[in-house]
Amino acid sequence: VGDTEPKTLDEIECLQLFIRRLNHGSHSNGGDAVEYPAMLAGAKGFRMQMSCTHIAVVVGWLTWGGIADAKPNNPFRVDSTDAAVVGGESSAVDVTIRVPAKHHLYRDMMAVQAEAVWRKNEPSGEWVTVAPDAPCQLALSEPSFPPGFIKPDPADPTATREQYDMDVVIRVPFEASDCASGTYRVDFLVEYQGCKKSLCWMPQTDRVESLVRVRGAAKARTSGNERGSGKPIPQAADSEAAP
Repeated sequence: VGDTEPKTLDEIECLQLFIRRLNHGSHSNGGDAVEYPAMLAGAKGFRMQMSCTHIAVVVGWLTWGGIADAKPNNPFRVDSTDAAVVGGESSAVDVTIRVPAKHHLYRDMMAVQAEAVWRKNEPSGEWVTVAPDAPCQLALSEPSFPPGFIKPDPADPTATREQYDMDVVIRVPFEASDCASGTYRVDFLVEYQGCKKSLCWMPQTDRVESLVRVRGAAKARTSGNERGSGKPIPQAADSEAAP
């Protein structure tokens, strides 16, 4: 229309990606990679960057499908460790994002948060949620990320961003209260965006879980025996059964 320039091949490919993402709908938020550095070269490239950036924003908004497990075409993987601790003591679990060779992650696109804490009822084996204000529970601290490498941002060579080009081990400290004996499960939500050279996958959110086995505090048991109370160590409040 008018003096509008014909679309370049890059623009056509970008629009095709837009259509593919719409066709996929909300089935995945860890799918096609989007090429961005090539959009930065020359005037047409800059116009293309703006066009594709706007399209990417719309695609992300329309196709954000919530939480999903890592898809087959997502080369990054997330796992977590378990832990055992005595009541009244501190320990930690590790959440690890596996980064393939020649791939990287951006620190400012990463986050780890505890979605829920559960306790296993015995002998039924049923998992029940632990209320945030329960006296007997695991007190989680802020996740600790290792230092990354400060490198030029491929999307903006004039800026730098903290990146990881190897497996990232994120430590989550916790403290078990004196009365928190039993087996606990912590569900983590792990957010990240993985890239390879000039390609970046859509932001991903994975769910992983860690088991924490808490043995009764020795002091509490001794104190109870000396008093001759015979009362068991209190357990965390049971508020809701696991789905």
